[in-house]
Amino acid sequence: MAAATLLPPLRPRAMMCGTGESRKSSLLSTTFTNPTGTPMMSSGFTCPSCYQIWREHYPPVFELAHASEVVIDLALNNRLPLGPLPMTVTYHDPCDLGRGGRVFDPPREVMARIPGLTLVEMVHNREHCLCCGGGGNLEMIDPDLSASMAQRKVEEAMA
Repeated sequence: MAAATLLPPLRPRAMMCGTGESRKSSLLSTTFTNPTGTPMMSSGFTCPSCYQIWREHYPPVFELAHASEVVIDLALNNRLPLGPLPMTVTYHDPCDLGRGGRVFDPPREVMARIPGLTLVEMVHNREHCLCCGGGGNLEMIDPDLSASMAQRKVEEAMA
């Protein structure tokens, strides 16, 4: 990936996925040109679902990246210093990012570069990560199922 330039967040009204009528405005509001002239996404996707939708439903005009891929690229090129953070954490592989986008290592690589941070993997991780119940509009369709899945995920994280 070409080195990206960090830009301010998107305008509050910009829609990331750009579905339906908003496709054109989303495309225009989320792009910039890197120093080599290649169109790129502004700062990588922080939303795994948006990342997956752009990968699967838009023409491959852009170099798409999840935010963790942008951050690790900047850190590896000494363009983003990561300060100490003495704590122990765990990480949830979002369904759309992990199983959908096949992005597993960049978030872990970022955490590994943070001095003092200790990552403890959950029993179910990467391809086998348990769904948190929060994606895919499940919260709107079946809030009880979503809540029970979220509870199960929290219990695993706390174990």
